[in-house]
Amino acid sequence: MSAANLFPLWLVAAAAAALARPALLTGLSKDAVTAGLAACMLAMGTTLTLEDFVAVGQRPGLVALGACLQVARPRRQPAP
Repeated sequence: MSAANLFPLWLVAAAAAALARPALLTGLSKDAVTAGLAACMLAMGTTLTLEDFVAVGQRPGLVALGACLQVARPRRQPAP
């Protein structure tokens, strides 16, 4: 079993550490958060298999819906 297959475990461990000691993460810069997000995305990508891509290709409607929801924003109500 590779470290990439243990990604969910690493993610839960990091979340637990952040909940237990928030000060560990509050001092991170915007660039550090961006780099951490990029590392998480890369780690998730390394766990994908060919079968995962085939499954996505079989549901183009759901893929399109997910893509639209990524950019959809609720309308803000004007302040009274």
